[in-house]
Amino acid sequence: MIEHMVIERLIREEKIEAVVLGCTELPLMYADDKLPIPVFDTLQYHIAGIIEYMFKGVKMYPIQRFDEKYTKQVISFLERCLPESGRKLDLEEKHKSCLDIRHCFDAFWIMLDGEEIIGTAALKRMDERCCELKFLYLYKRFQGKGLGRKLLETVLWEAAQRGYREMYLDTLSTSVRALALYEKVGFVRTERYNENYDADIFMVLEID
Repeated sequence: MIEHMVIERLIREEKIEAVVLGCTELPLMYADDKLPIPVFDTLQYHIAGIIEYMFKGVKMYPIQRFDEKYTKQVISFLERCLPESGRKLDLEEKHKSCLDIRHCFDAFWIMLDGEEIIGTAALKRMDERCCELKFLYLYKRFQGKGLGRKLLETVLWEAAQRGYREMYLDTLSTSVRALALYEKVGFVRTERYNENYDADIFMVLEID
């Protein structure tokens, strides 16, 4: 229990943002065996060491908030990941927000496998009441493990904390796995709400 005490003390001192084990109301990291593990926005080396000790042998994929030092890595990830779903990164128009992530989104997260970015997700403000899910992408080789859902849950939690009441998204009808995830968490089809003419499905979720 010493490791738990160390983590809790660091939380109280606001050196890290975290939740105690067992809490399901906050974003979680995800392990292959579906063991819930707290997400740390600031993964300092001594904290990472404690986590590694506590969950030795368990594969973990930490989710952390974007930092500008990851800009090039995010762009590189999107260049490789988007074609897996028939998309293409367009930094001149459609995806130019990737060049100024900090100012274009309420929040942006990356999921890591070691030092490699394997997934992303973002929250964008539409107005005082509504927000939009953006850049929910995950390499195909990591799909089917529940990782996409953990990224989505992270965005939903943030949206609720910010007081948003509805979350919108647009996607492609060919993104069968993503559509199944969205419908499972409660998104329903709605009318077109933006000018993204590459998308052919539009969805909305009421945030509790």
